Amino acid sequence: MLYILVRLLLVSFLLLLGLLLVQRIMWASVGERPDKKKRADDTQRSKGQQRRERRQATPPRAPWWKVLGVSQEATLEDINRHYRQAMRMYHPDKVAGMAPEIIALAERRTKELNAAFSQAKRVRNGAAK
Repeated sequence: MLYILVRLLLVSFLLLLGLLLVQRIMWASVGERPDKKKRADDTQRSKGQQRRERRQATPPRAPWWKVLGVSQEATLEDINRHYRQAMRMYHPDKVAGMAPEIIALAERRTKELNAAFSQAKRVRNGAAK
């Protein structure tokens, strides 16, 4: 009984190993693994050049006081109030049942608000010291 079980385990292991080898041979014949997708023009450009192009393609961020809708000299309490008011409107949980475009807008706006609020806190806490 034990002999049959060990033999069955060995056969299944060899079968699995054979399948992996066949897959590896197929990858070698294609030239690259199918899960490693590359753009056609990525091969000619260096990683640094690709990174610079991505950075240039992103639009510049607005200053934190414009994102939060406050003046540049606003107090931390005003900043808090405006941040919470905006988050009540744009929080992804508030727009959960709406159209996908609205959900994507809310997620993007939430990220902008969070980044602006953390920058405002850094500026205000640094100025207070």
